[in-house]
Amino acid sequence: MAKRDSIDVVDEVTISPTPSRVWFVFFGVMFYPAVLWNKIRRRTFSKFEEALIAELCSKLPPDQTLILESQLREVNYVSHVCYKRKSEAILFKMRPWGPDLKRKKKFAFTDLTVILATLTILLDGKKCRVDFVCNRGIMSIIEFGIDIRGLSNLSEVEVTNVDTTPQALDDFGQALD
Repeated sequence: MAKRDSIDVVDEVTISPTPSRVWFVFFGVMFYPAVLWNKIRRRTFSKFEEALIAELCSKLPPDQTLILESQLREVNYVSHVCYKRKSEAILFKMRPWGPDLKRKKKFAFTDLTVILATLTILLDGKKCRVDFVCNRGIMSIIEFGIDIRGLSNLSEVEVTNVDTTPQALDDFGQALD
């Protein structure tokens, strides 16, 4: 399994400069100054993602849990969820104003991609597989084997099985035996 060179736990991300909403008028000239201090922005997850991450962390060894949690809190506050559908993938980004779908054709995994864990969930009476993927040592995407559009009601999701055996993938996202 690919590992990081160092574990950097980041709970908060600072961004700067932040534009001010206050306009100033000085000798008939309007100014729109930038705020000089940093603004704290926390990483946001949907309830569905939080439930799956919590379930996964409860089953992983402590060192893998630390890597997973630190990676999920890194730089970008937008959560990236990627799931495959036939020959294409849809990149699903949760933005502050709601979900944003982007099609990404000819999607393939790199040779350094491994599945950290696989959760089997019960969704609307159907069993679905959820794979937590580590790409080049960075845990940044979650691969779904199903179409997850409209999947937001947490009460409909039940985790039935957790497999935490790391598994390598080929260029097409298929598990290598």
